[in-house]
Amino acid sequence: MRKKIRLFITLTLLALVMAGGYAWFLFRQGPQSLLKRNAEISCSAEELSAAFLLDEQEAGTKYTGRIVEVTGKIFRHYPAENLLTLGDSSSTALINCALATDNNPIPDHLQTGTMVVIRGICTGFLADVQLNQAVFISKTAP
Repeated sequence: MRKKIRLFITLTLLALVMAGGYAWFLFRQGPQSLLKRNAEISCSAEELSAAFLLDEQEAGTKYTGRIVEVTGKIFRHYPAENLLTLGDSSSTALINCALATDNNPIPDHLQTGTMVVIRGICTGFLADVQLNQAVFISKTAP
C-alpha cells in the first residue's frame, strides 16, 4: 500500500514538472507571427468597412478576434508609428492597421494608392475598422 502511494505521488510530481516545463517553453516562445498563420477570412478593405457600417454587431461577431487578410489601397502610411490606413477618400470608414514590429517592415517604395495585402487581427470598429499585429503580405497588381 505504501509503495502505491509513493508511486502515485512521484508520478503526480513528475507530471506537474513536465506540465510546468511545457508552459514555460510556450511562455518564452512568445506569440506566433501572423506571417506564419493562415487567415481565417479574406476580403477587400471596402467589404470589411461596409460590413461594419451596415451592421456593426453582426460584423463584430463575424470578424472580431479573427485573423483577417485585407486587400486594399494605402490611404495613409505613418512609418514612425508603424501605422497604415487602407481605403480611399470616398470611403466612409477606413481600415487602421497597427503593424507588428517583428521583422516585417513595410517596403519604403510603397506610396499612397498602392494596392497591398495586409493580415491582422480584427479588434473591432472605432470610427474605423481596427487591425492589430498586422503584417505586410504582398503588393498586388493595380
